[in-house]
Amino acid sequence: MFLWLKDMRQTMLISVVICTYNRSESLKETLESLLNIDLDGSFNHEILVVDNNSHDDTSKIVKLLAPKFQASLRYIFEKRQGKCHALNVGISESKGDVIAFTDDDVSFNKDYLNQIARAFRDCGPAAGFAGGKIIPRWMGEKPDWVYGPFLGPLALLDYGDQSLILNAQMKNLKSRLFYGANLIVRKKLFDKHGGFDLEKKVAEDTEICLRFYAAGEVGLYDPSVVVHHKVPVARTRPEYFYKWFFEQGKYRERAAIFDKKIYYPFGVPTWLIRHTIVLCLKSFLKKDQHSRIYCRCLAFFNLGQIRKFLTDKKKV
Repeated sequence: MFLWLKDMRQTMLISVVICTYNRSESLKETLESLLNIDLDGSFNHEILVVDNNSHDDTSKIVKLLAPKFQASLRYIFEKRQGKCHALNVGISESKGDVIAFTDDDVSFNKDYLNQIARAFRDCGPAAGFAGGKIIPRWMGEKPDWVYGPFLGPLALLDYGDQSLILNAQMKNLKSRLFYGANLIVRKKLFDKHGGFDLEKKVAEDTEICLRFYAAGEVGLYDPSVVVHHKVPVARTRPEYFYKWFFEQGKYRERAAIFDKKIYYPFGVPTWLIRHTIVLCLKSFLKKDQHSRIYCRCLAFFNLGQIRKFLTDKKKV
């Protein structure tokens, strides 16, 4: 009897957190995918849907599906607009030892939760957070030029078929970050290092990974933890990537784009303007479509940085 109680106390509880905003039909597909996953019985789980002030029938969808779930399916309404608000509410409301963040436009491998439980059991306390593969579900034909640097803006991730232990001492660590569609974190890390940064309008997932690494936490890449991410046709057009790179540049921290403490008469570093012009010219000279579009994306990134400089100057 006492051994059984001890085992119960040690049973892992996984909290699946899905933040959503006005995508009830897509959310319905995601929840139905969770209904169909296999469970090996070695852990418990709960599912939290955090509605970030939606105006569609999101709440009705969750209430309709809730009785079908063996696990607890909870609906939480967060009226403060912004994904980081929703994520942090999901953290505070979660009861699990491990929190699995995912999106409202994904589906799951049948062994998704089993693999999360196995990964954290196998690594013990060594790894504080983890990520796995994010495989595309193309909703239309995939353009030939969409590969390499364009996969990140689509939140697609594949670091290979071997597990990796990651820490701050690794080279090229920024190329081994995890995305919010498949990010798993021990809850105690948020107690130690805080939640998602409310100032972040983009890249809140990679920011918190970098914060964990900087604090000495160890990450785990496990290729067996797999989700499938929908890629709408609209996100395979150059315009989507131009906007994405512009927003990344606009919200890049100022410290990251100042190389030297120099007075800039126009409020914008001359090297940044010059580099943007060079990229625009290169985009017309490159022979292949991939390189042409990528040069334009980098130019839009710079334009976002320039926009930030000019906006900050007006505030002074």
